[in-house]
Amino acid sequence: MSCPFLSSAQQEKTAIGEAHAKVTYPGQLQLASLLNSQNLLTYQPGNTPVHDEHLFIVTHQAFELWFKQIIFELNSIREIFDKKLVEDSALPVACERLDRITKIFNVLIAQFEVISTMAPQEFGELRPSLGDSSGYQSCQYRLLEVKLGVRDDLRIKYADQSYQDSFEGTELESLKTSQKESSLFDAIDQWLARTPGLEVDGFNFIGKFKDALERMIEDGEDKKTEELNTGYTTQETPSPLRERFDSVFNETKHKELVHKGSRRFSYKAFQGALMIFHYRHEPQFHYPHLLLTSLIDIDQKMAQWRHYHANMVQKMIGNLAGTGGSSGYMYLRSLCSDRYKVFLDLANLSSYYIPMKYMPQL
Repeated sequence: MSCPFLSSAQQEKTAIGEAHAKVTYPGQLQLASLLNSQNLLTYQPGNTPVHDEHLFIVTHQAFELWFKQIIFELNSIREIFDKKLVEDSALPVACERLDRITKIFNVLIAQFEVISTMAPQEFGELRPSLGDSSGYQSCQYRLLEVKLGVRDDLRIKYADQSYQDSFEGTELESLKTSQKESSLFDAIDQWLARTPGLEVDGFNFIGKFKDALERMIEDGEDKKTEELNTGYTTQETPSPLRERFDSVFNETKHKELVHKGSRRFSYKAFQGALMIFHYRHEPQFHYPHLLLTSLIDIDQKMAQWRHYHANMVQKMIGNLAGTGGSSGYMYLRSLCSDRYKVFLDLANLSSYYIPMKYMPQL
């Protein structure tokens, strides 16, 4: 009960002080429930205890906690870019959070070193108790992919089933809701398409980029490129540089590549990324370039995580089928392809680099 002689301001200050006094380390972290959430099935009556079951559970719980943090960061970054005007002051914040996601993936990858200390024989004893449970059923990992922008049409199915078939109830609803929302890829695509300098009646980057390519060809760079790639050159051979850059200047060609799945960005967004890539040392493009680099890093870290996951599964079960019914290692290995790289276009920008001596100043 509050003291009747205290002012309302003093009473409020007292209440806040009491609330803060009640906050404890185990209470804030809910350690009582967290540290008692390891349900060891092999230790149940009638079963033979498997020591490494505890390691198996803790490692995967840690995976899920870090997935939750990545989703938290992704949601905040999507909010920054999912608007018509992205403030310049928001870019450093977005870069910091993307870098944090990259660092988290480093931790996730390192966790495989810990769980790999489990011998295949130990996992063999544990496996029957897992039933049909599988990492394939991780809703948070699927949410992570959806929020990043992994395309459904590029996913590799097993047993002709959608990954959504593994979920029901609130998990399925959360996945469907996320699919209706703009992914980080969608937001970045729209932001890149608005890159200052793309305007035809302004700086007209793509027009100047085409002129730079022609100057490069006049210098004989296309023949040097052909000779490097094939070991010979002829006067009759069409310019290999013009062929390579055709999709940059031809929107129809660009759309054909998008349809095939070998390019992801919209036509304008791809041009915006090219402009940032070439003028990365200009002050206005410092953070945009840093951001694009971070997106490449996240793609690569996710691919690395999938690779480590596949190798761990191969070590544990060889070529046996996975507990969730998949083909195990072979299925997981197939996920390491570029099909799952959301920002593949950014990684491929170096294919369209023109030396700055041919490019005009901003």
